Amino acid sequence: MSFIDRINQLEAIVNQLDRRQNNFLREAVVTEVYENEGMAKVDAQGVISKKIPWLQRSGAIREWTPVTKDERVLLISPTGEPGRGLILPGGYTDQFPQPHDKGAEKLVQIDGVSIKQTGSGVTITAGGVVVEITSAGLTVTGGNVVHDGKNIGSTHKHLGVMPGVALTGIPSG
Repeated sequence: MSFIDRINQLEAIVNQLDRRQNNFLREAVVTEVYENEGMAKVDAQGVISKKIPWLQRSGAIREWTPVTKDERVLLISPTGEPGRGLILPGGYTDQFPQPHDKGAEKLVQIDGVSIKQTGSGVTITAGGVVVEITSAGLTVTGGNVVHDGKNIGSTHKHLGVMPGVALTGIPSG
């Protein structure tokens, strides 16, 4: 091999390494989601990926938090090949701003439903109903409380009610 051929070969290797390094981490936006496959396509600054998986816990503890169209993500390509990459969700945008501003709290929000976990308990909010679970107990605000098909909330009625100290019958529904 001539000296010039060797220089050309080394230049090709450097170009390939440069391309791989440039593709190692890329900001991207989700363009299509295939929930049934756990895969999505992303546009990483003009580089359109094949269907690739997003990162999730997948051992004895598993999560299902699919990415969504137009979500900001990071395309990680350890080999430098975007088609063999992984999607790392994350990064707030003007379109999808941060939903909360408190430390030491976890908030999951989907449309009008939220689950907030703090050091003192869990709060679930759906529409006008709030369920709080703390060391003091369970509090439900708004809505109806139904157990085994029977209304046990503040508006339930009892059968067999007699004035005085007698016990009531079971709720009537």
